Amino acid sequence: INELLSSKGQDDLLISEAEASEMVALIKILTPFNKAIKLFEMEKQPTIQHVVPQYFVLKSHVEDPQLLDSLPIAKFRSLLLSQLQDKYLPNISERHKIGSFLWPRCSALAFYSAEEREMVKSSVRRLVQEQEEVMRRRGLLPDPSLQPAPQKKRCTRLSSDDDYSSILGGEKESDVADEVDKYLFIVQTSGNGVRSADLLQWWKDKSTDLPVLSRVVRMILATPASSSASERIFSVAGRLISPRRNCLSPEIVDVMLFLFHYLKKKAARAAVS
Repeated sequence: INELLSSKGQDDLLISEAEASEMVALIKILTPFNKAIKLFEMEKQPTIQHVVPQYFVLKSHVEDPQLLDSLPIAKFRSLLLSQLQDKYLPNISERHKIGSFLWPRCSALAFYSAEEREMVKSSVRRLVQEQEEVMRRRGLLPDPSLQPAPQKKRCTRLSSDDDYSSILGGEKESDVADEVDKYLFIVQTSGNGVRSADLLQWWKDKSTDLPVLSRVVRMILATPASSSASERIFSVAGRLISPRRNCLSPEIVDVMLFLFHYLKKKAARAAVS
């Protein structure tokens, strides 16, 4: 920056070493926020599951003061922390928490207390029950009243604090009480591979084992974490539909938007290569 300023004869604007170090510190503080924004704005992957974990990641990052922080940097950290607590945290809804729970990598909800984890699981069970009723009305699930009474067997209800040692010690997947517990059982017995698995593909593979919960997942993960993607589409559409082109049919506008985004991404790939 100083070289550029010097080349333009603006030596009075040269950055001192102290100012440069503060700029580096600011970049270091804001980098995780930039990563979070990119996660929230993904268009081809679910994003809602990132909202809760990213709050705790950012909060932990901001609360971690450095010994060399100057007074302005310390004040900036304090401001960011207050913004997280006053604006980010109140906007975390039950749906965000459920989205995080349905992300196998984050299903333990370790950042919450045991009581909060049980509340999230109860909410998921309620959604599963509602979805079961819908599926029965559509004939996608058999009516339990018409089925023969199952043989009694011991069922296991997994708590959020269970280390699953009893499960891993010999119980079978069929012994687990419901689909929510079955999901936790599958995650716990899948090993470290679940952390790197593609979320959509993972649930597609488990849709046979978890038919009702997988439908709940479709409903939850379809919710975007940010409205920026749709806002960009409306912005482009606003430029396409001008006073001279106000008779375009919805189908034509849809095709034009598709071509716009396709050509834009094609140009971006060509520029990279």
